[in-house]
Amino acid sequence: MTSRCTLIVNGTSIDAQRGMTVVDAALCAGIVIPTDCASGQCETCRVRVVAGSMAGGQVEVSRSVLACQARISGNAEIQFDKTPLPSRRRGMVSSIAPLTPDIVEVRIDMDDPLICLPGQYVKLAFKGYPSRDYSPTSPTLASVEPSQLVFHIKVFQKGAVSSSLGRNIRTGHRLVLEGPFGSAFYRPGPSRLVLVGTSTGWAPLWAIARAARLKEPYRSISIVVGARRPHNLYMRDALTWLRETGVSDVVLSCSGIDTGEFPDVRAGRTTDFLETITSEDTIYTAGAPAMVEAVTQMAAAAGAQCYADPFTMSTTGRSFLGRLRQALETADPNRLRSIHGRSSRSAWGPASSEQLHRNLEPDRPRSLTGGLARWLQEY
Repeated sequence: MTSRCTLIVNGTSIDAQRGMTVVDAALCAGIVIPTDCASGQCETCRVRVVAGSMAGGQVEVSRSVLACQARISGNAEIQFDKTPLPSRRRGMVSSIAPLTPDIVEVRIDMDDPLICLPGQYVKLAFKGYPSRDYSPTSPTLASVEPSQLVFHIKVFQKGAVSSSLGRNIRTGHRLVLEGPFGSAFYRPGPSRLVLVGTSTGWAPLWAIARAARLKEPYRSISIVVGARRPHNLYMRDALTWLRETGVSDVVLSCSGIDTGEFPDVRAGRTTDFLETITSEDTIYTAGAPAMVEAVTQMAAAAGAQCYADPFTMSTTGRSFLGRLRQALETADPNRLRSIHGRSSRSAWGPASSEQLHRNLEPDRPRSLTGGLARWLQEY
């Protein structure tokens, strides 16, 4: 058996060697498949297998594989959505404002604009703090400049980063931003959009919803958003705007507390209020991992396309390499350069519970070898 075979990537035929990972085989031919952690945990590199098969890297949905783990075993064809290549920017905190007692809005002024699709995420490293993943969102009523980004961040008492927002991290605080990443981004199309989220999972969902209303005003949208406490349902102004633009199917839900004082909030979990999902729907879900997994399972059962973005809390501080890297960035701005070959995140469809990792105080898990390889590549 010959060691060479043909791999078709987004319509381009390339010569590949059996046993190579899909990411490496494509890169050898000059094709960059979006990837982030390089360890099979972030699901950034999920690709659709149109024909043929791969060895390893499979997930239980839509004939998709993780390109950083799947290896070439024969002739095959794959497809993936092209997204903006990630790059690195420097910036500064321009404002921090409370949205609820637990959630703040943070605005960032970047030295240079960044192209980011609605629903993608970026990595923020506030000076003196470890990097965290956050989803840029849209202001409810106002627009922002191309060099500005807006974030909704939940504050955790033990959060290594979020607990410092408004205290040690204030207006004028410098930071380094990398991105965008994530495949759970807005895609135009005829299908009904079903947006399901909890707490600050609303941030990427709102960016998607707003983009859909502006670009596809007649597209059907259903929204279910929830929180453990009613005061963290901070998205009412945004929902009012959506209702005024024709979105009538909106449910606010709350688990863990009596909703009697909030007549517009229904008691229960978000999944309790999902209408019947069909194979014709496109679902986006973001927030608590248990909720996201439940929604992806419902989508899988219905045969619906689902893009998932689960958030989990991280309390980790900076590693030695992280501190060294940040010191290099601070000392030598010329080291900040574009990074090619890493983009995108989330799912072509539902993922297993072991694969659902998006952190809030968001910090995406990364293997030691993946993180070290990336650090060595950059420096």
